[in-house]
Amino acid sequence: MLLPRCLLGKVISVCATLLSACGLSWAEYVISAFNQERGGPANRINGVYSDQQGFVWLATFEGLIRFDGATHTRFNTANHPGLLGGVFALTQGHDGTIWALSSTSVLLRFDAAGIQSWQGPVTYAAERFGKLPTTPQGRPLLDDLHGFVTIDENDEWVRFLHYEWKAEIPDYYTVDPLGQLWVATRSGQLFLFGEEGKRVIDLGLSPGQPQVISALVALEDSAVVLSVNGQLAIMDCATLAIQWIDRDQLYIPQRRLRISAGSTRSEFWVASISGDVFRVREEQGQFSVKVIDLGVPGPHMVNSLHRVADGRVLIGTYDRGLLTLLPRTGVSYAPADGLGGALVNAVIDDGSGGLLIAHGRGLTQYTEGRFHSISNAVLPTGQYLLDVYRDRQGRLWTSSLSGLPIVREEDGSWRKFTEFAGLAVGGFRTFAEDNDGVLWVGAERGLVAYDNNGIRTYGVDDGMRSTFVLSLFADADNRLWFGTARGGLHVLVDGQISPIDIIDRAGRPLSQRTVFSITPDESGVLWVGVTGGLMRIRNDEVTFLDLAESLGYTTFFHVVSDHSGYFWLSTSRGLLRVPRDELVAAVETADPTRIRTLRLLTAADGLPGNAVRANSRTFRAANGFLWFGMENGLFGFQPAKIRERPTKVATYITSLEVNGEEIGGDWVHTHRSHSVAYGKNRIQIHFTSPVFIDAESTRFVAKLEGFDPDWRVLENRFIDYTNLRPGRYHFRVRLMEADPDNQELTASLALTVTPQFWQTPLFIVLFVALALVVIAGSFKFRLHFLYNRQKMLQRLVEQRTEEIQLQHAELQQTNQKLANLNQEKNEILSIVAHDLRNPLAAVESVANLLLADARKGRYSEVESLLSGQINSVEQMRELIQQLLDNKRIEQGLILATIKPVDATALFRQVARLFHHKLIQKSLRLDISGISLDSIYVAADPVLLRQVLENLLSNAIKFSLKVTPSGYALGA
Repeated sequence: MLLPRCLLGKVISVCATLLSACGLSWAEYVISAFNQERGGPANRINGVYSDQQGFVWLATFEGLIRFDGATHTRFNTANHPGLLGGVFALTQGHDGTIWALSSTSVLLRFDAAGIQSWQGPVTYAAERFGKLPTTPQGRPLLDDLHGFVTIDENDEWVRFLHYEWKAEIPDYYTVDPLGQLWVATRSGQLFLFGEEGKRVIDLGLSPGQPQVISALVALEDSAVVLSVNGQLAIMDCATLAIQWIDRDQLYIPQRRLRISAGSTRSEFWVASISGDVFRVREEQGQFSVKVIDLGVPGPHMVNSLHRVADGRVLIGTYDRGLLTLLPRTGVSYAPADGLGGALVNAVIDDGSGGLLIAHGRGLTQYTEGRFHSISNAVLPTGQYLLDVYRDRQGRLWTSSLSGLPIVREEDGSWRKFTEFAGLAVGGFRTFAEDNDGVLWVGAERGLVAYDNNGIRTYGVDDGMRSTFVLSLFADADNRLWFGTARGGLHVLVDGQISPIDIIDRAGRPLSQRTVFSITPDESGVLWVGVTGGLMRIRNDEVTFLDLAESLGYTTFFHVVSDHSGYFWLSTSRGLLRVPRDELVAAVETADPTRIRTLRLLTAADGLPGNAVRANSRTFRAANGFLWFGMENGLFGFQPAKIRERPTKVATYITSLEVNGEEIGGDWVHTHRSHSVAYGKNRIQIHFTSPVFIDAESTRFVAKLEGFDPDWRVLENRFIDYTNLRPGRYHFRVRLMEADPDNQELTASLALTVTPQFWQTPLFIVLFVALALVVIAGSFKFRLHFLYNRQKMLQRLVEQRTEEIQLQHAELQQTNQKLANLNQEKNEILSIVAHDLRNPLAAVESVANLLLADARKGRYSEVESLLSGQINSVEQMRELIQQLLDNKRIEQGLILATIKPVDATALFRQVARLFHHKLIQKSLRLDISGISLDSIYVAADPVLLRQVLENLLSNAIKFSLKVTPSGYALGA
């Protein structure tokens, strides 16, 4: 009979209580959604399948999707025209080929050769979702109402089985591991086709009872699961023995079921199209059923289920995308579980095997699977607690932001520790106790020591760089190590505080960094969580390892050893596990790349969120459980039971891009050699590995042989190379955790950068030869050119010489003419100067006579002399005018103006001009023979006058001075 819903709820509650009492959360699975709202490809997933390589394939209406745990690759009509319509069902052949069936009955094959498609027969199998049945040879099997057909080795349709159903229509069919074909019809009949031919399977129902089959799936261990009349049954493929699952545990009448592929009878999953999911397990012949709450609001019809070898269950839903069920890694508690508060700052042992948790709403105790709040008048509920600590006397100390520490004495009484009242430190946060029984309290404004001798405080005046104390630890030598906010690490020895001064690899001091925790490991080495990395204190030597760049984390809060060879580092992104030997090697060599193997626990593993509390006090229980305070609750886990990341996962090269253009496609890893022309300045290689556990922190190592000197650590799934020189290269990439000696796990790609035509040897040889020919021809042409130029220059020199000689002759002629002209000019000037002397002499002579006559009073003679003087001046003016006539002088011409001249009058005028000179030389001019009548002659008056003046002047000049009776000039 049908189990009532209320009774089913009670059963689940009881199971949850029992599981909690055992220290395990009843929510055994973490459910994560991969849909469009979270970056997924589609919300409707028709089919889900995990291939042999580990990739998850999703059949959607938008095409076929390949998912590697971090990214997805889409195959649709945009990049593969043969992919028509939505994809409904998937399977994989024995050779790794992926087969898909579309809504238009198109069969698709994905392999190394690419994508091939066939138009299939009209089939009713397309209405079913999930796994596509295959033949024993791994070929897809389709029905066409006349039997079943498949694709043979020649890629041709062949008939696998012929039948005469008439009115019977196959509704479900599957092929078991023995190669037998199981067929369930719509009328409820079950047929088996094997070596014995066709057989009708009797399900043992009462005569006349209706038989409705709503599911039929083959398991991997020679069994089939079927749902008959809403009741689940398992049938052995060899013996045909049937075993029914109690309908009180699982009964969904008249509902079509989806049964997970990739399962065995020991555990398989069942889901109804309405969204109910059940886990079925077989132990010692008995089946148990667990109801799984998907935690997805609203309707979520289930289209397909698939169980993966690592324990994950993949659920393809109608409108919620892909749901993944992961087995929880540990135990998580939130306020909804009774924790009381979300911000967990400290967790310690309560002394009886339980836990004490200090959180943002007070103090909670967890014991025997139950939570109960600890509250009283001194410690009310709702108080924000920062720490809880038990000293050696059994007293319980708590600190809060609101006031003094609260202590629970050994007798169980609670009181506010008023001894600290009045201290200037304030803001008490954390506690520690040394070997002498001194209780140390870290406060926001200093450090406090409390023992039987009283209270002592330390601050800036005592050598502290920062008074905000966040962490404390007293070692076996009674030294107190304490970390501060933005003040670095300090140590207190014999009452003296010494800051720890070290620098990182970049030379930056750590004195201003924040120290969150100081924790010893099993060997007594102290590990310090600090901003940007870790400090290690061993044998008084402090070293620092910068992990911010290599691991991608900026802050490490706590470092806890799990005593099994691993360290757990709490961060704002989750819990990070690092192998002890790798961490130690990285610290000792100051090389963070020595850390190869990482495992990150996040909300996907069951943590109540990813953020760990920065100042929380972690706790390692006696049973090995590690407890961490989270932003959203409390998380504890057993390190030995952590699901390991797979290390034998192959890496695949998915695409090769050259200057942003993809070549090779999504199956580039099958083409092991590619050529790229030189000059393509950016080559980008994409790769991936199907790792679903902690996929976001997957790291790869890659090396381009011929370019990279060593392996490079990569957090991305691609790598860029620019300006590669022509030559042959070999690219290799693998998971960082993978075995480097296992070549099957390493993806490789031969890459040839082909030279341009001008970089080939033939071109270089031809270029050198051509260059030599050009040089020789140029040299010969140069010689010929120089020879012709020399001849031309010689002709030009001869021609120029002749021209110069001609010019020289002409110049000599010109110079001779100039000399002649100059001589003529000088002669003319001499003549003119000579002619001017006579009028001047006459003027001088007349002036003396005028002076003498004026002194003697003979003024009548003065008038006559002045008249002659005026004539002399006129004569001089004419001579000067001739002298200034350059043209006449240069041409050697003195033009004469011929006209009638009174020669008698002119002679008498000239004679009067020389009268005074005659007197001076005691000469006498006798002109008695000259007629007084006018005698006219044709002459130039000026020139004639000059002639007469020259004659008289020369006559006077060259005549001897005589006595008064002297010589006389003849007529």
